[in-house]
Amino acid sequence: MIRPGWSASGLLALAALATISGVAGAQERDPRELEAKKACLGGRPDRGIELLAEMYAETNDPTYIYNQGRCYQQNGKPREALTRFREYMRKARDMSADDKALVQGYISELEQQEKAAALDLSARPPADSQVPTVSAKREEETPPIYTRWWFWTGVGVVIIGAVATTLALTSGSSPSPYQGNLDPGTISVPSR
Repeated sequence: MIRPGWSASGLLALAALATISGVAGAQERDPRELEAKKACLGGRPDRGIELLAEMYAETNDPTYIYNQGRCYQQNGKPREALTRFREYMRKARDMSADDKALVQGYISELEQQEKAAALDLSARPPADSQVPTVSAKREEETPPIYTRWWFWTGVGVVIIGAVATTLALTSGSSPSPYQGNLDPGTISVPSR
């Protein structure tokens, strides 16, 4: 017969042992896991991936490959994430059906993102085709008048005409009809 006091103290002892082993298990975790998680969530995926790669190389635990995929996915690198998730599917042999469905869902989602990005890029005109559009716009704008050939031709004609007129008026051989004599006390006006 089991005494009631014994079973309660036995349960307390088991709970304490489980708590202690849980704390010890948490202390045994590699501190690089936390650092990798912080790096991935903090927008430094290269550092997180590097740490996860080190831990995978040491342990051959495919969970680190999965975590690399998540790190890439969270930081907007779908192509790299796809590569890591596919590698995880190859390496993780004893994966549960739920885990497999989750990873397949990520792969499908990332493949859709890749297709959408490829369609978006194909819808855009190539960079070379934008050059004529820019130059055509410049041709449509009216250039200033002083850059036109006919403006300067007109200015030249006006200047030459002004010079010719001035020379013709000032270099005549006939005397001016208004030449008079202004001797003191006499005024003479030429006759016409």
